Amino acid sequence: RNTGTPQVHRQHRSQNPNSTKAQIPHNFSPKPPIHIPCTPSEACVSQWVKTPIKTSEKTLQKKIQDFDHWAKHNRNRYKLVILWDKAAAKLRGHFNYYGVLWNRQKLKHFYYQAIKSLFRWLNRRSQKTSYTWQGFWSRLKSKPLPLPTEVSKLKNLLDPKLYRS
Repeated sequence: RNTGTPQVHRQHRSQNPNSTKAQIPHNFSPKPPIHIPCTPSEACVSQWVKTPIKTSEKTLQKKIQDFDHWAKHNRNRYKLVILWDKAAAKLRGHFNYYGVLWNRQKLKHFYYQAIKSLFRWLNRRSQKTSYTWQGFWSRLKSKPLPLPTEVSKLKNLLDPKLYRS
């Protein structure tokens, strides 16, 4: 029967975009938060810290792209010694900024991509090939670029000493 008023159909909660209940995938398994023990004498920001922090894939790809762009535009601007020192400074800065305990794999990935980029753009300074991989690795041995920081020296964000006032 037609009463002149529009029909309102009830939607299931999963079909309703305004639903207040979050949709959880069927294969979701939550990781428990890591507990930081705090003594009464320590001033902890929080007794619970969420799971480890890592560089997002989007940010990592952007930083690799930025380094590649930098190497491309500065390959002829500086002599090799100065360019090598500047590349070392860029790598050191990246490792210092993104160097947290759980981010070691991403730091290593950035390092190898930066090496690959330097090799590529140093070979494109003229028509003559500057380096073979063997020559490039011998250059790296004689004047090494900084490697990603050792795990023992990376910042551990779970260390309660970081949160003291």
